[in-house]
Parts: sequence; structure tokens; C-alpha cells
Amino acid sequence: MSDARKLFIHCGLHKTGTTALQRLLGDRAAELIEAGLFLPQAFSKTRGAHHALAHCLRGPWAYNRHAATFDELRAEFAGVDAGDCCVSSEDFETILGNEAALARLKELATVAGLQPVCVVYLRNQAAYFESLYLQMLAIGLNRPAADCLDEVVRTGRWSWRKWVFHFDYHAIVATLSAAEFDLILRDYSALDARGIAADFFDCIGRSDLACEPMAEGRVNASRKNQNIRRFVRNAIEAGAYDKVLTGALDKMVVGRMPRLSAEARSRLASRVGPGNAELDAQWGLCLQEGFNPEQVAPDAPLLERMFSKETLDAVSGPPLIKGAVQDDKLDRFRADWFAAC
Repeated sequence: MSDARKLFIHCGLHKTGTTALQRLLGDRAAELIEAGLFLPQAFSKTRGAHHALAHCLRGPWAYNRHAATFDELRAEFAGVDAGDCCVSSEDFETILGNEAALARLKELATVAGLQPVCVVYLRNQAAYFESLYLQMLAIGLNRPAADCLDEVVRTGRWSWRKWVFHFDYHAIVATLSAAEFDLILRDYSALDARGIAADFFDCIGRSDLACEPMAEGRVNASRKNQNIRRFVRNAIEAGAYDKVLTGALDKMVVGRMPRLSAEARSRLASRVGPGNAELDAQWGLCLQEGFNPEQVAPDAPLLERMFSKETLDAVSGPPLIKGAVQDDKLDRFRADWFAAC
């Protein structure tokens, strides 16, 4: 990494404690700026999260439409004559494979005399998929898990609405390197008890800014309950589904975190494993460890079997009379969802 002043771009990934870090950055913005870590106001309401910047870099239409705000950002960078700068958004993940968007971001940095440094927190792809899928259900995802997994295995990514979620980490590292970004990779699952904020300050060379203890919490933790209800509501319009059976299916898995089956994990490992191994060796990460079958509790329901076309087919149709649960269907689902991994 060069000795030039830096623009640290915290890129997520999603589901790696990003909201906790952004809240801390926003709460301490004035203090951090005074200490020599500048957080711009443009594209951010709090100075801690720059989601709008990530989205406006994606394509020429959005970039041109927000030209005035980009001018404000350039002016802010130009007004900083010492210290480094920092922007943060997990939505930068969407542009990690977008060469044109990365070129726009690099231009913003270099015009201001800043060397762009991408800080990316990764986690094993199976754990990432499990956590991400449940989070997306909460905001409207209606696709069966197997369809999303097929897309990941086929393309190395999963696209939905305005987002692109990357699973082929080796490919995004290659794209960032070709675009001449400096890079810092961290393993989210290997963070110590101090949490992501302290780790972030460590890896940008500003350990002096960390505060103890780091009470960050899991502000966007994956939901354990009512995921079947969310999936069904998202996928079946106008409430045309059996609410009694849907509720009974939810109760069957209450408090249990769904996990990918051993077969699904093996497919992911085959797709991304070689790239993971290279990154683990180069960066001291432990991405491959998450594919071990022992990581899955034996009583965990299987994610791709829960959120499936079979589930939707079973609950489609008018609601049953209250209390009339079809026990035979429940027994079949219990046997399928809790089958050996």
C-alpha cells in the first residue's frame, strides 16, 4: 500500500456487521474528523453510511442524474488537506464486479489525490447464503432458496432488485486488483471479541480511534421465526394460501436456524472452494472451514427444503377451518425438513 493519503471504502459484504460499524462511525463522526479520519456528508444523512453513493455509481443514468451531489463530494474531498477519508456501505458490494462503476469511484478518489483502498469483510459462502436469504425474505424475496442457490453456483453471484451479492470472492478480488484498488480482506467469522469496529480501525492503521468496550450488538441479526410466513406471503398474492397450515409449519421450526444441507454446501464448495483456498493462503483467512459438515447442528431444518416450491404448493388454496391442521402434511414436511444433512 502506498504512502499517499487514502480513501478507505468499507464495502461490506452484507451480513458482516456493517450496520453496527456505520452507527458507530455516524455517532463519532465529529470526533473522527477531528482525529484525522474524514467522513463526507454528501450521499449520507449520518456521515456513517453512504448507501446512496454506492447506488449512484452503478450506471451512467444514476451517475449523471446526481452530478450535483458528486460535485459536492468532490468539493468535500478537496477541502481535506490532511488525513485520510472514509465511506461505508454494504451496497458497495453491488459494484465490486462492475468495472465502469469502479472506474467512477477511482476517479473520485484520484482527482482528490487519494489512493482508494477497499476494505471487504468476507464470510464462508454457506453461512453468507443462509443469513442473507433470511434477511431478504424480510424485505420481500419470493424466490425458492434452491433457485437462488442455482444462480450462485452457475454465475458466482445472486442478483435481486437493485443488489448484486457476490459469492465468488476470488473473482471480485481479481476485478478490484485490475482496477488498481488497494485491498484489505478480513474474515468476519474470525473477528475477536472486540468486534468489527475495533477491527476496522486496526486494519486501516488507526487503532488509536478504537474505543473499549465495543458495544455494537447484532442490529440486523437473521430472524429465526416466522420465516415460512414471510416466504409464503411474498410468493402467493392476495393471501390466497392456507394460513392455518402455514402457521403450523412455522411453529414446527420455531427458534431453529435453517441451514443448507450437506449436498447444497458441497455444491457451493465445488464452485468457490479453489478460489477460497487461494485467498485463505494469501490473506490468512479461514473461509474453507465453514463447509465442514460438523458446522451444521443435527436438528437444524434444511433451508432449501423449507423455502421451496413444494412448500408453496402445499399451502396454496383457501384457508382451512381454524384448528383443522392436516397432520399428514406436517409429518411429511417434518421428515423432509429435518432429514439427515
